Amino acid sequence: CSEEVDEGRVYRASFFVPASALPGNVISAIAVYFMRRNWWMAISMFLSTGSIFLLYFVHSEAYTVVILCVFTFFSTPAWNDSSLLIAELYPTHLRTTAMGVHFLMVRVGAIFGTNLFGEFIRVNPSIPILTVATVLCIGGCLSLGIPKTTRKTLLG
Repeated sequence: CSEEVDEGRVYRASFFVPASALPGNVISAIAVYFMRRNWWMAISMFLSTGSIFLLYFVHSEAYTVVILCVFTFFSTPAWNDSSLLIAELYPTHLRTTAMGVHFLMVRVGAIFGTNLFGEFIRVNPSIPILTVATVLCIGGCLSLGIPKTTRKTLLG
């Protein structure tokens, strides 16, 4: 690389994208008490799907950072709700195991996803975008089928 990299831009981008999760965290913490958790998760996943498609219209580095901030803002409530839903779907004596398996699968998926996306980008840059959009859309649809277990006694 013969281009000089502006380190300030890199650090600003690496600050703004994670910082955009903060409003999503606050909103999701409040919204889960007013909406069913599975609906809130589905809305978050569908909005995340829509924001993914905005990447096709990116023509500069600044717009890329903005789109990533929008995606992070919309996807954060889904991550928060997944932890809540896992805890609520299982009886008390199985919750810690369910959470452990959930987070294990998240780590394994992150490892495979990083490697697969690197390979997909070599083939065609649209493949990772369409893959993420498809998985989010399927997840949003499936989350609508999660039963309401808030304030219910689970036997098992």
